[in-house]
Amino acid sequence: MFDFLLKINDKEEPKLSDHLTQICLSDESGVTDDELSLSFVYDASLSLPKIDDAIALAFGPSKELIEWRSYKITEIEISESILNIRAYASAGIAELKIVRLVHWKITIAAIVHKIAKRAGCDCVVDERFLKDEIKIVQDESDLSFLHRLASKYSAILKINDKKIVFVSLSYQGLARFKLELLFPYRWQKRKKVTGVKAFYWNEEKKRQAHIIVGDDEMLASLPGSYASLKKAKERASARLMELKRQDEILHITIPCSKEFNTAKNSSGSEFDVSGYSHFIDGLWFVKRVEHRMSPHQGLEAEIELLKLGV
Repeated sequence: MFDFLLKINDKEEPKLSDHLTQICLSDESGVTDDELSLSFVYDASLSLPKIDDAIALAFGPSKELIEWRSYKITEIEISESILNIRAYASAGIAELKIVRLVHWKITIAAIVHKIAKRAGCDCVVDERFLKDEIKIVQDESDLSFLHRLASKYSAILKINDKKIVFVSLSYQGLARFKLELLFPYRWQKRKKVTGVKAFYWNEEKKRQAHIIVGDDEMLASLPGSYASLKKAKERASARLMELKRQDEILHITIPCSKEFNTAKNSSGSEFDVSGYSHFIDGLWFVKRVEHRMSPHQGLEAEIELLKLGV
């Protein structure tokens, strides 16, 4: 049996929870803002939340509710007898929405720390992003810029509860789950990126140059420019390894159960899959999770995974 509990501004709302009919919680690593969409049977006895209220949701098996962080309500709609609420994870951090023009010439870790400090957020960045200085122009909001950085550098980006997490796929703090039960799945393989181009400053010739690691049959480029050929080669090599891990995608739909509480699963975690087939079994990275609940299908998670390992 599944259960749900809603909090509005940290206050439990059992009556609102009782009217809940549909959940859609989209949790994606480093591309879009996490979104919570809820539908309720509306009647006049319900106390409506307000725009900009903080909403938190706990869901899962009755004795193992998992609380998902706080989201800020941006949209409320009533259509006939249905109340729809939409909320976003980072909407409560107004400083991240300000558009800025900044010419950055520091490490990625330093960029993330500066943005977090300006927004009054805690920050977690792993060692990989402490090494290389990059040159990059920001002409957008900090939120959009962080999403762009995460996409370009294959980082896991999470923004919620006044905390910014910006870590690599190899970060040791990632949660790992075993998946041994068989569920409906869809597997796809696409052509691998064969090379990566990186730009650097050639001190001897006093001009920008580039290096290609791998071959140029299917080429990806790194943004910005590095201070030396050595740094450009190191980052291009690392990026090529990351891209080679992303040529396989697994989509799997898992119903929530006592044996497998999908409410625990979030983007950035890892799945150790076994018992499927030789080309699917192995370690996968969770890129996106969409938690859904409806009266017809119950609670389930649609999970998109990228294969780890070359």
